[in-house]
Amino acid sequence: MMGTGSPCATSVTVWERAMPCLGPRPKFDVEYGNNKVRVNDDWRMKIVYLGYPGLRNMERVAMKIKDGKYQLLYLAVPDLPFEHWYKVLGDLDAEGWYGHEPKDEGEFWVSDKGDKVREESITWWLVKFRKR
Repeated sequence: MMGTGSPCATSVTVWERAMPCLGPRPKFDVEYGNNKVRVNDDWRMKIVYLGYPGLRNMERVAMKIKDGKYQLLYLAVPDLPFEHWYKVLGDLDAEGWYGHEPKDEGEFWVSDKGDKVREESITWWLVKFRKR
């Protein structure tokens, strides 16, 4: 379980470090917390942030991202290259990937107060997709 942390919450440093890869953090029209992504929602012409959807939802999320019915979409995802959904995302023409490794300075997941939420043992990605 992810807890309540989010790179979208107060972890400004993650977004600052990601800026060369992803550009400045936009104002999101739709923003989902971890394990709260609703794949059936309409994302057309919206700037969307998906907190980590959870492993159970990743296949459906990857297929919806592949459909490309959004303006911009940002996704927090673990580095799990052996998963089918990871290959689907990797095959898409993402505009940018920013990886945060466990040894990197700062935290990827923080609480709304900026406190560390969990100990990391894998790389986490923020991925940016643009409508095709």
